[in-house]
Amino acid sequence: MFDTPVLIVGAGPAGLTTSLLLARAGTPSLLVERRDGLSVLPRATGINVRTMEIFRSIGIADRIMAAAMDSRDLPLWVQLETLRGPLLASLTPQGPRGMPDSVFPTPAAHVQCAQDRLEPILFDTLRRYPQAEMRFDTALVSLRQDADGVVAELEERHSRRRYPVRATYAVGADGANSMVRQSMGIATTGEEHLGREVNILFEADLAPLVQGHRASLYLVRNGTLTGIFRPVDEGSRWTLTTAHVDDPTPEQCVQAIRAGAGDPSIEPRIIVTQEWELAAAVAERFRAGRVFLVGDAAHRMTPGGALGMNTAVQDAHNLAWKLAAVLGSRGAASLLDTYQVERRPVAERNVALSWAIWKDVRKAGHTLGAVLGVR
Repeated sequence: MFDTPVLIVGAGPAGLTTSLLLARAGTPSLLVERRDGLSVLPRATGINVRTMEIFRSIGIADRIMAAAMDSRDLPLWVQLETLRGPLLASLTPQGPRGMPDSVFPTPAAHVQCAQDRLEPILFDTLRRYPQAEMRFDTALVSLRQDADGVVAELEERHSRRRYPVRATYAVGADGANSMVRQSMGIATTGEEHLGREVNILFEADLAPLVQGHRASLYLVRNGTLTGIFRPVDEGSRWTLTTAHVDDPTPEQCVQAIRAGAGDPSIEPRIIVTQEWELAAAVAERFRAGRVFLVGDAAHRMTPGGALGMNTAVQDAHNLAWKLAAVLGSRGAASLLDTYQVERRPVAERNVALSWAIWKDVRKAGHTLGAVLGVR
């Protein structure tokens, strides 16, 4: 049986950050991911100033800023009939965007970096630490705990070979449908079914359409389409988020993009569509004995305010040093009780704030107190 101090399930930003912070503290871990690699989708893109403070302390802030879209001097969002215009409203956010501001009370800045650009930076940094082991294509089959630790059964998905792993502690960073959370019998409170949306990731040269009113987000509403266009990076990748349609065809996606762009001649290349359900829910417990939840396993948020991934990374930051301290005999086991005490109220507050922003995007530019006001 393979032994490790900490087993981490899920290699999104929460799992990668947990493993990286443990490694920097000299604590070994095993990180397993059921996918065969990192995310190929942009998913979350907004990294707020508190998360950038954490990444700055790790030494990767400059790499993230280099990979990010240049959002300096851009409004957070603009509202239009189509991407061509007319411009109906806009919102400038609080705090520096894209680059630090010497008069701002933090050396960090909000950046717009897609998750498929962020995760490789975290993974590349993680690989430099011998304390961190990572196994892709490896799924959690079962998880139980006893007085001495946890025992997980893992499966190599390509070979179907199963084997046990014993760990002193386990961290569930395995997303909204967390197998870890389910294994521990932890329920959630809140709303799991607030509506369905579809994300369309596509390539098209839309820059000429938004000249003169560039922004981080474009809220489009007309007689044909209501949706949110988001540039993913400095290239031609964009996403359109709009109301859910059962099994949308490529032609339906193209027509929706044309309706929102206000240009029937564009020929977008559809990369992938992703259907998802809006939720605003929090796990009833963030800890069950030796098992902890971080990220979407602990809380589900709407995209409003870009709070989901940021809260996840900040969960990892709170938990990792405590695990390292206890495992390194620098702290009593009771230190771990503070994780839920400190993070669950933050999750409840952020879930409510995210839902409020999703319903009224005008609130999106005023989250700085929530981001930096945790104590």
